[in-house]
Amino acid sequence: MNFKEHLKNITKANNNNMLAIFVGAGISKSSENFSVKIPTWSDLIKDLKDALDLSTEENDFLRIAQLYFLEFGEYTYYEKLNNYFPNNIEPSLVHKLIFDINPQHIITTNWDTILEKTIENNAYIYDVISSDQDLVKSTLPKKLIKMHGDFKNHNIVFKEDDYLSYQDNFPLIENYIKSILSTHTILFLGYSYNDVNLKQIMKWLQNRSKVSLPKYLISDTQNSIQKKYLQNHSIILVSNDEDKKFNCLNDIRSRKTATFLDLLVNPSRIDSKLNNDLNDDEIVEHIYDKLKILNDLDGILLEQIQNVLTNCGFIYTNDEKNNALIILEFYSNQLTVDLDEEERLIHKKFVGILKRYDEGECQNINIEKIFSILIKANIDGISISDEEYVDIKKNINSPVLQIVDICFDFSFGDTFEKVIPEMVELAYQYYQIKNYENAYNTLEKVITLCLKQRNYTQLFLSMFNKNLLLQGLKYSFTSNNRDKYQYIKEYDLAEKFYNLPKDLQIALQPIYDFVNFDYLYKSAFKVSSELKEKEDKNKIIEQGGMVFKRNELKTALKHKNLVAFSLKNKMMLEHRVEYKTINKYFIKIAIIIQAQSEHTSLNKIELYSCIKFIDNKELGVLFEKFYANDSDKKTNLKIFDENTEWLIEKVLPNLGRLFRKSNNIINNHEEYLKNVIFILSLVSLEQEQIEKIMSIFLEIISEAKNTIGVYESINQFLGMQYDLFESKINNEVLIKLIEVIINKLVCDKYNGFDYHAITRNSIYNLYGYARENKTVFNNKDLVSRLLLKLKIFDIREKTKISQSLLLSIYDISNRAIQNDIKQFLLDINLQQEDDIEEYIVFELSLVAYKIKEFDNGVIDKLNKYMTRFDGGTGFSSVLYTLKNLLESLVNKMSHKQFKDILEKTNQAIENFEKVKRIPIF
Repeated sequence: MNFKEHLKNITKANNNNMLAIFVGAGISKSSENFSVKIPTWSDLIKDLKDALDLSTEENDFLRIAQLYFLEFGEYTYYEKLNNYFPNNIEPSLVHKLIFDINPQHIITTNWDTILEKTIENNAYIYDVISSDQDLVKSTLPKKLIKMHGDFKNHNIVFKEDDYLSYQDNFPLIENYIKSILSTHTILFLGYSYNDVNLKQIMKWLQNRSKVSLPKYLISDTQNSIQKKYLQNHSIILVSNDEDKKFNCLNDIRSRKTATFLDLLVNPSRIDSKLNNDLNDDEIVEHIYDKLKILNDLDGILLEQIQNVLTNCGFIYTNDEKNNALIILEFYSNQLTVDLDEEERLIHKKFVGILKRYDEGECQNINIEKIFSILIKANIDGISISDEEYVDIKKNINSPVLQIVDICFDFSFGDTFEKVIPEMVELAYQYYQIKNYENAYNTLEKVITLCLKQRNYTQLFLSMFNKNLLLQGLKYSFTSNNRDKYQYIKEYDLAEKFYNLPKDLQIALQPIYDFVNFDYLYKSAFKVSSELKEKEDKNKIIEQGGMVFKRNELKTALKHKNLVAFSLKNKMMLEHRVEYKTINKYFIKIAIIIQAQSEHTSLNKIELYSCIKFIDNKELGVLFEKFYANDSDKKTNLKIFDENTEWLIEKVLPNLGRLFRKSNNIINNHEEYLKNVIFILSLVSLEQEQIEKIMSIFLEIISEAKNTIGVYESINQFLGMQYDLFESKINNEVLIKLIEVIINKLVCDKYNGFDYHAITRNSIYNLYGYARENKTVFNNKDLVSRLLLKLKIFDIREKTKISQSLLLSIYDISNRAIQNDIKQFLLDINLQQEDDIEEYIVFELSLVAYKIKEFDNGVIDKLNKYMTRFDGGTGFSSVLYTLKNLLESLVNKMSHKQFKDILEKTNQAIENFEKVKRIPIF
């Protein structure tokens, strides 16, 4: 196995939190400088021998230390050792690199305090263990273990008795280290093969299981005898000849050690350090190795690709068919914070390989794997020159997934309860239809499966989603079982995250950022800043100024990437304010950057975001210029044919079906339904498409527990289609819808909202369309049943229904039906003393429809009524109704006798609106 493979094995062990580094005396030598010299063990032993006057043939270090202790006593013994290892020695770069690797355990046989100082100076999170008592008290998972004690605890291990009684003095530490030797990959630094401390450790290894993880000793030289000796103790000798980078270190051994450690800190450099020796397959493998940690995710953020590859960015452009593209670009001359010349050289070679691959001159399965990962981030190609790029989709068969379709497809298929993707899909389907309890219960099963199958990526995603659902189940007023969830604790995702292997931490970092909302907050700030910039530029343009436009595609493509990331990974974020706000900002930007165009176009992702993340009233304000009467602001909304079909054939019927089936008092799908109806009202539609929409309206009004808002949305659709496009609607469809509305009253198939909307004419544009189409309503039997039903109503309710519903039907009916309605209306005996407002409006309505002849008594009653508003005091909303009726009587029917009353009405309304505009503090 070569040097690179050993490095990769050590890196893999570290990523899995299964690396322990043993630090010997050789590492302390790296702290030497021109004023501080650290003696070797040989220097110390020579000094002890001289003091004892021993012969030069005596070389047993332990016996010499023991004799010195016996001869001079404990005080002198410790003072001698302290002089050799003073506390003022500062850590070197080598010490910092050891901790930057962030291994699970660092174990040292040194007594000095250099490693502790490294922890203190850099705030590394490690417990320092110098005694069994320290081990018992330790709470942190990562530990620095001083297995031979220290001067502070007065328990150093050096003389012969210390080694012989080690098991008695350090029983817990000995067993702890032995368990580490059995279960971790071991890296020895600063030891030689004849080091007495290494021999103690090797003795412990002799009785360990034959099945164990690799153990490496790092040396600056390759010695065949040393190598053979170590192999006999199952230790692999690894030598590193590279010493070019760290010239700040004085000795060559320290420079070589630092270079080796730097490769473990930055494993992406393992290949780059050897790039001159890499063949094409190894270069491709290097790129794939960096990307494959993202492969378990179904959706990937562009930032993730940039973070793992480094030294790269993205080009946002169009192809010849004007399709928006994201092209990955490997940097060559650009100055960036992650500048790495060696990595850029590998990238340059990779681009050359890609070019040959694209021309069919070479094959490599890892290139296709790379493409499969990049597609998950919506990347369309990789740049190979200023003018050319490799088309990823051309080179790999990958189905085009319409990511937003899954959010409006509520069909449930068969699910195997041991297949994680299917279970996740089922949970997400429940979430989409707002059945949060079933989604929660399904995720519990998913989490159990993920633990069994060690699918940590999906485990983390599912725990995140379960937390979001739990918050809703605990605090939602529509939840029927709130008490059931009150005492269930959410997962501590921070703890779970930092217990994951390091590779997975890198892959899941953006999702973890969603957990604490760092990513969403940062994205919201960036997008809001961009929105402000676009708004300022638009104002300059409107005032006749000129601005330089940057790449406008970037915003739309970043929006697509964010939505794809959320949807593909089934992240249940739809109701988070932060996520909704970001999507809303993206829509505003999309509209603003097209402000000077003849029309405004929205793509599928943008339409999805409009439906899902913007309140219906706010959407009306945002889209005002698509229907405003102000010709200077008015523009057209353009939706591509395939997206219009998607809205009509999938989104509207599916949302309509959910709305109809809902039994909740608060219909959770109403806002989405109103939004899609509103968007369709602004689009020029074919007659066949309108009839499809009208048939869905028919189903909704016939079967659903409707709300006033839905009636108003349908009414708005009819009004917009006529005002904007003069769209044609088949008379038969209009009549069916009118019959359904009448039937709801006749057959008592209505709720309170239905009743209010129908009897207060919240769908008046339906009758207006019929009138403009010259539709003739002929269902006399149905109207007769309606009139019979209304006879039992009280006078006031009968009057309100007559003014709205009956007069609307009267206006479009045949003569026979009109006669029946006329007779019913004339039979209503509304007394003045009951309600003068009701009386006046009713009487004027009958005059306006020519059902009743003009009566001068109405003028008297009107004049008396208007005295309420003399002097600008008082107000009634009835004045608006009166104004409309009086304008019709004066302007259309030439009843000039109402002219003075109309002027008084206008004045009363004007006085009220002036008062309404006065600010109140």
